[in-house]
Amino acid sequence: MESQPYDVVITSQNTGYVTQPNTRSIVQIDPDRLIVLHKATSNNKCTSVMCASAVPNSGRDIEVKVPCYLAVNVSGSMYAYSVKNYRIILNDDTGHISSTGHPMDSRVVKFHAVKNGIFFSCISGQNYIKVTNCALQGWDSYEQDAKIGTMNTPTDICSDNNEHIYASGQGCNNIHRLTQDGKVLDIPLDSRHGITQPVALCFNQNYDKLYIANGGEHRF
Repeated sequence: MESQPYDVVITSQNTGYVTQPNTRSIVQIDPDRLIVLHKATSNNKCTSVMCASAVPNSGRDIEVKVPCYLAVNVSGSMYAYSVKNYRIILNDDTGHISSTGHPMDSRVVKFHAVKNGIFFSCISGQNYIKVTNCALQGWDSYEQDAKIGTMNTPTDICSDNNEHIYASGQGCNNIHRLTQDGKVLDIPLDSRHGITQPVALCFNQNYDKLYIANGGEHRF
């Protein structure tokens, strides 16, 4: 990588996307062969790609729905911009991103697309998860804040194939499971299962394994 990577996702088509905010770039990779397939860079210094999210169950070979969203910051405004047909276009000069992307909170540092147009986001400096639904008819959307009393500073979000949301956070040694409207279902994993200051988590392609990275440790 030419610059420090910040976020990485792998779609259902087994295509990887790595964000590099410091160079305003997004890199498309083959995760098995570890080769770069494509790189897109914005020439506008006011545009950067913060993070990315793969959409679950978007088709193993042929895309049956949007496979991936990028959180693109354009002059201080954040948009969830869809990647379709493996094409990445970082050109805001014509208003392409702002006209086709879904508006998001400008403080988003991590987000997860549960399905097309429904996002769960970690917000910089805040102790809640923001739920954004842009999947309604037209461009109408709504947002709500999911406050979790037993979690400080959410760090990462993922979902299983039953559309349950899993969230990790600083200052706690557990993983929360939420519904799509942001309500806490339960705490399926805690320190008894080896959870210590979790900072990142994701499921494998078959959704039968949940990988969790503990903060300050060199193990999953």
